[in-house]
Amino acid sequence: MKIQKTLQLRMTKENYKRLERQANFIGTTRNNIILLKLYIHRYVRLKEDEISIALQEIKKNEETDTDIIVSDFPEFHQRIFKDKSLYLYSINEYASALFHVVFPKEHNYWKESDEKSDKMNRVYNIEEDILNRFVDFSKETKISQKTLLNYAFMRDLHEQTTYNVSADKGSHKRKGLEFTIPSIQKLDEIDCREREHKINQLLAVIPTEI
Repeated sequence: MKIQKTLQLRMTKENYKRLERQANFIGTTRNNIILLKLYIHRYVRLKEDEISIALQEIKKNEETDTDIIVSDFPEFHQRIFKDKSLYLYSINEYASALFHVVFPKEHNYWKESDEKSDKMNRVYNIEEDILNRFVDFSKETKISQKTLLNYAFMRDLHEQTTYNVSADKGSHKRKGLEFTIPSIQKLDEIDCREREHKINQLLAVIPTEI
């Protein structure tokens, strides 16, 4: 598969606005949420007729549809498409059809805001192996750490994970994390003695659970 430096998506104005509101809620950029969603839906395989119908439906709204350019399109995401049947369509067309198809089917944990959520930094001691895997995953996917973290809180993964974290304090590093106010509110519902442990658990499962 030929490596492409950018991704060009076409979507209806309605889906574009929804994308922006979802990005606002988790305090991220449009490009970050596009890369996040492509990763989330990495196992979706569209049939040829699904692609064709989706592109036709988008084109029907060509007076109000929107082109979005994702610069610096990561090779990690391009490998997602490697094992898919693109038929005679480009990655740009396939990805545009994918967004059109999955938007109405996405789980109801997605929340929206007309304004970007305010953010707050907090510092925690993170187990080195967990931190390294989390940082490497962010770099490889080019999805920012704050996007991954606040998406995980929106999905309430902090309530679901029981990942076993080492108690060896010598193998930890202090790490500043950027939370949205909705994430902080959820974090503060946890007993203060358990928050650091819960953050470690959350960072450990993000690369595999989102």
